[in-house]
Amino acid sequence: MGKLLFLLISLSLSTPLRQPQSNGSGQPDLPRIFQLSDSEIWLTELEADFSMSLLKACQNDPQVAFQHWRPFTQRIQQLTREHGLHQPGLQLWVKAFWNKDGSLAHIGYATRNELHPRLPDQWQSLFEQLIRDHHLTGSWDAGFYHLGSIKMH
Repeated sequence: MGKLLFLLISLSLSTPLRQPQSNGSGQPDLPRIFQLSDSEIWLTELEADFSMSLLKACQNDPQVAFQHWRPFTQRIQQLTREHGLHQPGLQLWVKAFWNKDGSLAHIGYATRNELHPRLPDQWQSLFEQLIRDHHLTGSWDAGFYHLGSIKMH
């Protein structure tokens, strides 16, 4: 009994503390919105499910990919103004994950410079609205992602 208890304690201590919780279907509940600096565990799961880049999803046509990415970045800039988060000069990195129907599934974000996004609840609200409202036109064989930066002006 003592060896079994020791083994169970050892296993529980070796398990990372910040694992995603299960939703009962065997799939982890991955956060829809997260800061990229806090995402090592989640990105591994997301990159397995969304393994294709936006460019590849657009048959390697950069113009088509840009036609999808540009309105997305413009919408984020508009939402920063609406949510009182617009900071000229802020460079925001966004890693977006779309489902194969063009709906947004997850968004990770970070900043590059000293203008750190304060008010995390407002950023959460901004990205929740973006996930609800933004939809790419088209359909794809699989989910896909894109990592890019947006400089506020």
